Amino acid sequence: MRSASLSPEPRREALSELYTLYWRPICDYLRRMGISESEVEDVAQDFFIGFFESQSLDRADSEHGRFRAYLVGALRHHVQKLRRKASAQKRGGGNVALPLDALDQSAPHEADHARLFDLEWAQTMMAHSMARLESETSEQGMDAAQTSALIHGDATIPQREIAARLGISVTAMKTRVFRLRRRFREILREEVSRTVANAVELEGEMAYLSEILGGPVA
Repeated sequence: MRSASLSPEPRREALSELYTLYWRPICDYLRRMGISESEVEDVAQDFFIGFFESQSLDRADSEHGRFRAYLVGALRHHVQKLRRKASAQKRGGGNVALPLDALDQSAPHEADHARLFDLEWAQTMMAHSMARLESETSEQGMDAAQTSALIHGDATIPQREIAARLGISVTAMKTRVFRLRRRFREILREEVSRTVANAVELEGEMAYLSEILGGPVA
């Protein structure tokens, strides 16, 4: 997610996109850290506000490596601060909402959590890209279920049936499937490209996305 050089309005858009893409992975990561369900969204909200206001996003632009690793590191640092505050409140007799053992995790467990975070990021990228494609195909008379079936090869909605609904031949349908999958890959690359600094990082992220999802994306 690169925004250091953006003017205020595009920067707000970049921050909004960051929120959209990472809200679910961040919340799920916090749950795995031991944050109670009643506190997860509040902690996530505080994290995003602090991340934006401290201009951590701009600092992330100059970091090497995956943006997600930087984001997770910032999240853990945020929870550590909350944990220290909760510990101080406990010593002072105040109410403690955050579990004090929320960060007491072994390295293997943390590696598992990081990979789950990446998996949720990949799934969010796929869903976001699919939503864009469905918006485009709706203008061609296709509904979301049909588009998804053609992209993912869903046997419950045969191509022949979709072709009949659209009034085109099976041969034309196969051509449309090829073009749809190519367009989906283009959209996905566009989405991922917004989170990296250059073409080399983009290729690395696309390969990693396929790896963590267990195969080609379309």
